[in-house]
Amino acid sequence: MATVQLTFPHHRYEVRIEPGALSRLGEWVHEVAPHKRAALFADTRVFNEHGMVARQSLIAAGYDVVIVET
Repeated sequence: MATVQLTFPHHRYEVRIEPGALSRLGEWVHEVAPHKRAALFADTRVFNEHGMVARQSLIAAGYDVVIVET
C-alpha cells in the first residue's frame, strides 16, 4: 500500500492508496476516530460511483453514517 503524508499547520493526514481501499475505510477510520457516528461528504457523481462501498465499510465498522451529497 502506498501512503502520502499531508501536513498542514494544525492537522496531519495520511492518504492511503491501494486497489479496493474504500472497502477498508471503516477499519481505518475507526483506528483514528473510534466514535459512533460518521459523516460521508461527496458530490453526487462521486457518491454514485463510490459512495455505497464507503458507506457499507463505515457501517460494518460500527458507525451510524450520515451522507451529505454536495
